[in-house]
Amino acid sequence: PHRLLQAENGKGIPGEYVVLLGNNAEPRGILRGLINSGQADEVLNVYESAVKGFTVRMNINALLNGLKKFDDVTIEENQVVLVSSVQTSVDSWGLDRVDQAAGTNGQYSYERDGSNVDVY
Repeated sequence: PHRLLQAENGKGIPGEYVVLLGNNAEPRGILRGLINSGQADEVLNVYESAVKGFTVRMNINALLNGLKKFDDVTIEENQVVLVSSVQTSVDSWGLDRVDQAAGTNGQYSYERDGSNVDVY
């Protein structure tokens, strides 16, 4: 059975899907089938190490149809992820206190924001 996960409201990228397959699957072989049938518009990424799968741009109905003979498939709508260097709703008075000269403001501002970092 396939699991289809929707992105959070307003964060989904239309027509882009992350497909996670079972450990014994061959992502490139499955993609060849989708491409040869003319269903896949664009392959964005292939995952073969930590997980098996791929990210593809195509119609969801065509994707579901192309994967119907495979078991253990999770399809998730690709989505935009935003990172902020300010944490609001800080649960610890001490954490809130250490990022400014005096007092508290209900926020913690991280010194490093993760810019120039690649995450795979």
